[in-house]
Amino acid sequence: MPNAKAQVCHNACDKQKARDVAGRVVHLLQPIMHCTLLVPDLLLPRHSGAAPYRDLQLPALAQLLARARCTAFEPLSMEAWLCEAFEVARQHDWPVAPITFALDGGDPGLAYWLRCDPVHLNAHRGQLVLTDSSALDPAADEARALTAALSTHFASDGLVFRAPHRAPSTAICRRETTVCAGFTC
Repeated sequence: MPNAKAQVCHNACDKQKARDVAGRVVHLLQPIMHCTLLVPDLLLPRHSGAAPYRDLQLPALAQLLARARCTAFEPLSMEAWLCEAFEVARQHDWPVAPITFALDGGDPGLAYWLRCDPVHLNAHRGQLVLTDSSALDPAADEARALTAALSTHFASDGLVFRAPHRAPSTAICRRETTVCAGFTC
């Protein structure tokens, strides 16, 4: 049958049929690609209730979730989840700081690294309230000045601070030995 048309398999029902006509099949269904998608802060915390989602229409997200498999996990930070997903071993904690430094082009070497994310504290009568720190977005020169001041202040503790180029609002702190619980205040 030199002039016979080649069959193309388009769905799972045709798959077995397509195999039966060996030599004339140009395409079988490829194995399904599995993709894990991490979307930080996609859903609000449970205590927010359903009100924010009322009348919210997200057809692309609905289609994506309809095709997904649901797997329950213990609550983890985004950094911890990423480390587990890429099989990065946990030491005393997750090695987020040296990974951040390496992604910024640095060489973490064998030093002990800390990641110092800024916080915004508001004073309210008898308490301090931790609020959104997204407003804290220092310019590169401000970040360098801040990390230089921190390095000077904590020099007796053996700490050296740096501001990454890609994320100047996050400071990286290096110490040659394991960091103990006590710091200079």
